Amino acid sequence: MLPNCGTVKQDEHIDVRTKISKAFSEHVANFEHICDMKVNAITIKFGNTGKSRIGYCRLSIDTPEKEIVIQRDYWDKASYNEREVLVFHELGHCILDRDHDNTFIIKDNKSIPKSIMKSNNIGLLVSYETYKTYYHKELCE
Repeated sequence: MLPNCGTVKQDEHIDVRTKISKAFSEHVANFEHICDMKVNAITIKFGNTGKSRIGYCRLSIDTPEKEIVIQRDYWDKASYNEREVLVFHELGHCILDRDHDNTFIIKDNKSIPKSIMKSNNIGLLVSYETYKTYYHKELCE
């Protein structure tokens, strides 16, 4: 099973209060600092993400409310960088309106994923540790 994420668009209105589980607050604060923006009108919580996803962003069509759901089993086993990549990726969908980007670029004679917005984290995590500053800049621009 490949670790994946996804974006789910929802037709019905959801009454979502802005709340972020403490487990995610450090990564959200880092995202806000790196991207120089405030994360508002969003809920981030643990929940059922299905068998093939480790997280997803749910967008409401009728309201500005957004929700990120993260798979608890993945989170509990993930490293700090794996958690950061997941939260930044889902915030990329929900806050920055970014789609998946599965392209690769050459950096230092290596082929690496172009973006944190890659649809799965295979190949990304090793590159992320080396090119973290690049990935932050690419995400927020």
